Parts: sequence; structure tokens; C-alpha cells
Amino acid sequence: ASRQVLSDAPQLAQFVEQRLTYGLQLEIEREMLVGSNAQGELNGLLTVATAFTGGSTNLPALDAISKAIGQLIASDYSPRRIILNPVD
Repeated sequence: ASRQVLSDAPQLAQFVEQRLTYGLQLEIEREMLVGSNAQGELNGLLTVATAFTGGSTNLPALDAISKAIGQLIASDYSPRRIILNPVD
């Protein structure tokens, strides 16, 4: 959209700004999770984190999460977020 169109239509300018901001937030989230540490990229959590191995495969998901949180707390960490696969 040209500057003239955006200045003539404040709602269009607001819509374009919101879409650009949303796209930027999605890219930041993607980099924080799966960034490859390539030039200009962050090193994502999934590329540097170790998988939780203290649980049993037959534990319900909430029990495994609870056990992982307990292990983090016992190691003097304070977990504030849990990242799950949408399938889970």
C-alpha cells in the first residue's frame, strides 16, 4: 500500500501494522523454539535442550510433566513455562 493510501485510510494502516507485528512475533517465537544458531538466528530451545528422560513411557502426560517440574525444582530451577507439541 502506498503512503497516500495509508494516510487516507487509517483503518487500513492499522490493519497492515497489526499484520506486520503479528508476523514478526511469529518469527521471534519460531527462532526461540527451533532457531538453528545460523548467522542472524537465535539458538532455539529445541536445538539446545535435553529431553526429559526421568519418566516412564506409561505415565499419563500430566504425571510426566509434574515429575519433570519436580526434578527442575529439586535442581534449584524455577520453571515458568511448559512447551508441548500440539499433538500432545
